[in-house]
Amino acid sequence: MLGSCFEKKKVFCYYGSWSMNRNGGGKLGVDDIDPFICTDVIYAFAGLDSDNRIVSLRKEIDLLEDGGKGGYERFTSLKELNPNLKTWISVGGWDEGSIKYSQMASEGESRAKFIVSVVEFLQKYDFDGVDIHWLYPGWRGGSSTDKANLVLLLSELRESLDRNGLLLSIAVGAKKEQTDIAYDIAEISRSVHYVILLTHSYHGHWEKFTGFNAPLYPQSNSTSEFSYYNTIIWTVHHWIANKAEKRKLILGIAAFGRSWILEDPADHSVGSNAISGGSPGIFSDEFGLLSYTEICINIKNGWEEILDNDTKSPYAFLGNRWVSYDNVWSVGLKSDLVNKSELGGAAIWSLENDDFLNLCGGGKNPLIQTVKDNLGAL
Repeated sequence: MLGSCFEKKKVFCYYGSWSMNRNGGGKLGVDDIDPFICTDVIYAFAGLDSDNRIVSLRKEIDLLEDGGKGGYERFTSLKELNPNLKTWISVGGWDEGSIKYSQMASEGESRAKFIVSVVEFLQKYDFDGVDIHWLYPGWRGGSSTDKANLVLLLSELRESLDRNGLLLSIAVGAKKEQTDIAYDIAEISRSVHYVILLTHSYHGHWEKFTGFNAPLYPQSNSTSEFSYYNTIIWTVHHWIANKAEKRKLILGIAAFGRSWILEDPADHSVGSNAISGGSPGIFSDEFGLLSYTEICINIKNGWEEILDNDTKSPYAFLGNRWVSYDNVWSVGLKSDLVNKSELGGAAIWSLENDDFLNLCGGGKNPLIQTVKDNLGAL
């Protein structure tokens, strides 16, 4: 029945719903989303309440009640413009943590309550599927039993969703230490329609040295396992080698970069010492992170861009400011990997981080458009 899901490559696009409250060039309202740029759009995020039920995290933007912006209904109404579009809700995310998801998954009764609430939620707001975005099983206060309990949760959830014609994906961490503790790869692949590999954040401001956010390959001058494991090619090969179904694997592509303040402005090489993460951007307003739009504006304003041929990753710097990111060149190579490895598609984080207003002159949504063109989606 679901064979048609895999006839063409998928282009999943996450939408950070908080961006509808931004100002200026960072504001992306639901009604401003191009319903034809992606095959699937994912609304981030819903959460989990104390009774183990899925719930809105931002009622003032998600719901229509009490003068809210009605984000859910407006988001799923994008299908009226493009009937082929699939709309998803993602539950979890970094701010939600791991503890309550660990507790919910640990007991059959609480899993059942969550599953019933998910089906009701999807049907109420006309979502086509749910994306489980638990960051991460076994981590951040989770339990050693999370790995097994996640399999039970996904299996039971899939059975209920199938009965109601609904879809299931899971977003998974890409790093070796996350994968080893959190995921039974073969069982997860069996239970879901799609596995979204969050193949970014291999390095970031939590480290006191600069590094690539999402390197495709390791650096040739590095012989360390740390360097090899922290690459997209390792993550993809590891999931395939451990019996993940290729066409269910969705490669994550970052429309953002990780930034630092350099200790020595004269030393701007990869791996140089850093004082801290970079200052928040004018749109994204997040420490140690810049959107692609903010980065391309910086480059237009004089930042020097370097294309690293080993990792197939760009980075840029000016003075003591340094950022690793993806551009049209690097996401083109990553979408080529999707094709060569026979994966199911790509997932971009996120719509509001790409240059959706064409502020840099490369056309609207240049990263997403590159992925879409290379995968032959839509």
